Amino acid sequence: MAEWHLDDLRIALSKKGWDVIGELPGNDYNISASWQIQRSTKRPTLHIDFKGLDDLETLPIERAYACHLRENAKSSLYFSKQRTWKPALKKFISDLDQIDG
Repeated sequence: MAEWHLDDLRIALSKKGWDVIGELPGNDYNISASWQIQRSTKRPTLHIDFKGLDDLETLPIERAYACHLRENAKSSLYFSKQRTWKPALKKFISDLDQIDG
């Protein structure tokens, strides 16, 4: 993954009113790190878990290859090339909106 994936994700969240209110450590196995996100203090926080399973170590968040919404594992996002990234990012953000709806 390139840094621009994290930057794009953070910007897309912000544009839809989501705030990253916490960055949590991973589980030393398959999750590199997690972001706690929230749109309103009247709603519960959600978590984006960054996947970093590797043969010998857990990858740092900067090298994670995907993420998913902990509260709905079907909502996932793979850090792909630009051509497929933008539509996938848009769908992931849309999934968040529906869950928060």
